[in-house]
Amino acid sequence: MGITREIASFITFFIGVFVAFEEFYLSAFLTILTTFILVLRTKLEGLAMRLEEEDLIAILKFFTISAVILPIVPDREVIKGFNPSEAWKVVILASTVDFIGYFLLKYKGAKSLIITALVGGLASSTAVTIAFSELSRKFPRYSSLLFFAIILSWQVMFIRLIFYSFIVFKGLLIYTIQNLLPYFITLLIFAFVVYLKSEKENIEEKNVSLKNPYSLTQAFTFGFLYSAISIVSVYLKDFLGDKGIYILSLVSGIMDIDAITLLLSRLAKEETITVGVASIGILLAASSNNIFKSFYAIIFGSKKLRLYFTFPLFFTFIYLLLILFFQFS
Repeated sequence: MGITREIASFITFFIGVFVAFEEFYLSAFLTILTTFILVLRTKLEGLAMRLEEEDLIAILKFFTISAVILPIVPDREVIKGFNPSEAWKVVILASTVDFIGYFLLKYKGAKSLIITALVGGLASSTAVTIAFSELSRKFPRYSSLLFFAIILSWQVMFIRLIFYSFIVFKGLLIYTIQNLLPYFITLLIFAFVVYLKSEKENIEEKNVSLKNPYSLTQAFTFGFLYSAISIVSVYLKDFLGDKGIYILSLVSGIMDIDAITLLLSRLAKEETITVGVASIGILLAASSNNIFKSFYAIIFGSKKLRLYFTFPLFFTFIYLLLILFFQFS
């Protein structure tokens, strides 16, 4: 007999009650979660014994950001271009990557960050860049690996853009690949070379003694920064007017590459704009997005990460200028 069995029996009874009231999704969720915990209870107990006090505090901070603050944040546009709920969801996304990255780094070794970057890139490469830049400042010796992981998340962004083009308008696909593939391949090769040179940093070390970097102040600071840029982008777009797809792409791409890509693909399919204009617009959006992320990494990353990101920053400018020159010459 033990408390685990009694609690499991208690939960099982109430799952039956929820089924009686036709709360099927809640019932299924509780069933799977309870079974998962019971199966892994030995490993979870071992993990709990390894957690330090500051790790437990970090977990509480994370759930405060995710589960406590979000429901009370207004879900409406209080200022033009600023919805507190949407901004806080981005904070949660970046915080989640930061949170997972720290625990993987501490308990599973540094190379596990690559998996985090790939998975995080599916949701937001911006969030991965921001979270890993912050990690590089706290753990400078992992700067090379973090740089490689960030660039990998950018590659996932490239795959997302290709996917959107294929789903909405297949005629745009080849143009998008032609414009973006050489750019992203070059970044990947450079990051991989940096990664190979970082092997001497002993990145395989596990269970290293690391101070938990998770901070509510950091989350609020990022939320303020994101909100400010979002508001400025809207007013900048209004001031310039929607006179050109290119201006719209540059401004919109700063914070949301997915929305502008879907919009341009749809306009090209409807023949509102040409395929060439749409593909250049997607390139401009991707470039402005990567330039913003590079600036963030340079400002908030470690000294070594700032050095690494000078290449993506200048290469993006040069590549963009070359494409525009050949396109309009």
